[in-house]
Amino acid sequence: MISRHILAALAGFTVTASAALAGGVVETPEPPVVIAPVAPVLAFEGLYAGLSLGMASAELDYSPLEDDEECDGYECDLMEALVEFLEFDEDGHAYGGFVGYNVQRGNVVFGGEVRGLMFNDVSRTYDFDREFFSTNQLYINGYDGDFPSASLEVDYVVDLRARAGFAAGDALIYGAAGWSRAGLSGEMCAYGSCESMDDTASGPNAGVGVEYNVTESLFVGADYTMRWLEIDGGPDLDLNTLTLRGGFRF
Repeated sequence: MISRHILAALAGFTVTASAALAGGVVETPEPPVVIAPVAPVLAFEGLYAGLSLGMASAELDYSPLEDDEECDGYECDLMEALVEFLEFDEDGHAYGGFVGYNVQRGNVVFGGEVRGLMFNDVSRTYDFDREFFSTNQLYINGYDGDFPSASLEVDYVVDLRARAGFAAGDALIYGAAGWSRAGLSGEMCAYGSCESMDDTASGPNAGVGVEYNVTESLFVGADYTMRWLEIDGGPDLDLNTLTLRGGFRF
């Protein structure tokens, strides 16, 4: 009798255990990990502005005679002496500011810039004294008055440039080309009176440069620009600048 009860209990336990094992353990699946896309870093995109400081050199290609003109005797002596005496190849300091806008597509950066530079000491003074005439054997026919003098100075330049370059991390290497307009001033003194003169020169420009982002907004750089200008109704002027730059991106 007792054995029947034991067998019945064992049978019930076996059935319950089998049912539990048959059902198994149900595990809740973990939600999938979604990785948000990372936006590209456009370190040079947008508006920027800053200041420039550096050196400038200017050379004046002065030729009082046209290629097809001829001269002889006293006239040639005078012209040759004037060309040598009026040689203008001067160096000085440059300072100014710039503003521009960049568009960045991957590693390619392009945009436009306006820059203005002022100059110090890019000038020369000419004194036509008695020694000038006697040295060049130009006769003054007994003249004993004041000899003429003149001065010429390159005052400023405004550059309108298109820029394109390659960005590598926080560094940008670029080339630039555009149009420039420079302002010149001078003074001519003769026979006891002086007359001021103002003129302009314009022509193409081209250059190269590099910039480096110190922070997200602050950058530094260097720029070399060459300009081939023509003075209105006058000689050609080669004006080159090498400047250090610093500015902010907005």
